[in-house]
Amino acid sequence: MYNFHRFFHKKNGNIAAAIMSIIGVTSLVTILSFILFNRSRMTMKKVKQSRFLIQSFSGLESMLLAYRSAEIAYIKGVNGCNSAMPFIQALKTGSGCATVPAITVFTGTDAGTTDNVYSLTATGCTISNNSSTCSAGKTELMNIGITDPAQKFDGNSFRFFLTSPVPEKQMAEFSVIITDSSGKTSTLAFAIRSSLSNAAHLDSSDGLVIQENPDPVAICPGTKWGAFLVFNPGTGKCQNFSQYGSGTGLAFYHDNYFGLRSFDGQIIMLNTDIVNAAASYMVAEDGTLGGAQVFPPYSKDALINVDDITTIADQIYMVSYVNGSPSITALQLDNSPQGYSKIQLCDLGALGYSQAYDGIAALAWSDPLLPVTGDLYTDRMATFFLKTSGGDLLTATVSGAALGAPYACNVFKDANLQQIENTRTLGFDRTNSTKPYILY
Repeated sequence: MYNFHRFFHKKNGNIAAAIMSIIGVTSLVTILSFILFNRSRMTMKKVKQSRFLIQSFSGLESMLLAYRSAEIAYIKGVNGCNSAMPFIQALKTGSGCATVPAITVFTGTDAGTTDNVYSLTATGCTISNNSSTCSAGKTELMNIGITDPAQKFDGNSFRFFLTSPVPEKQMAEFSVIITDSSGKTSTLAFAIRSSLSNAAHLDSSDGLVIQENPDPVAICPGTKWGAFLVFNPGTGKCQNFSQYGSGTGLAFYHDNYFGLRSFDGQIIMLNTDIVNAAASYMVAEDGTLGGAQVFPPYSKDALINVDDITTIADQIYMVSYVNGSPSITALQLDNSPQGYSKIQLCDLGALGYSQAYDGIAALAWSDPLLPVTGDLYTDRMATFFLKTSGGDLLTATVSGAALGAPYACNVFKDANLQQIENTRTLGFDRTNSTKPYILY
């Protein structure tokens, strides 16, 4: 009997242990399956979010193309009117040109519609002399995949609305409704910029590089109209530029800063101690320093007596006097006897702006105005900011066709851009390659 009970309890114990083991394994499998399922779901969610962001940015870039095409249409419409408002101002209050007909923008054909990238609304909006229907509030301007399903991005369609032009902040605010393949909608708000978010200036009093509007989230934010600090990865500290007698001009190219000595046309690399270990800071005419390509090739003779320079892509633009008139020109190295040509883009004197100039800066998203073999531009437009010796800040837009010339130029004086500090600075340029839009 004793043996029976012992056997029975032992057998029951084995069964219980087996059952508990099975339950444990099942629970473990269940938990692991739950974890793997959650991880898989989270991974898929992240993939979908990443794809959604990429598709959203693609849509925003398309809206930017439509905006640029509308700006070109407006500039062509007001060409010859000296009282014309900048495009961002015209969207809100009108063109300011009583002598030109009303201009309808965001309609007709442009690069985006002819390439079937997007569709514009039938009516667009109209800019008159002293009014604009573009400022009516939530005006639908274009769509992707609504009227033509073939335009959809991975099953997503987009409807873009102009919410409000805000010229005092140099931006136009938009909203976009995105509908995915399942019919779910999301709404994003964003703004297209029309000016420099920040600018670096050469201070005429001490030669320091100072900044206009510091970026609060920059590694080295600095202060408004204070020294423009850059991060030195070698020391892990923020520091001023090394000046090296850099002259009066300032240029930004591939995240580096360069000075122009106008008396001999020499280009100087200002932050050579940070990004280049070369002993010299003089950039050779082939654009190299210490064997590295740091600047577009240039001609020192071409830059003698030039007030200031800026760059778009790998092209150099300048403000200087040409045949007795201040002009915006582009430098083109060629096989002419002197080895270069200056292509006149804008005769500022002929447009009524015959003044002395200290600075020129180009928006980072401007198009290169000189054609390059194989480029795909059908319309070209560059936006330049010009600083007069008296401290006025002017906006000049230069547009051309696929082959470049002939160029059309319009100059605007925007009241929102005037600052007294401009009277004490020389050459200036952008501080980074900021995207032309802000996603809220």
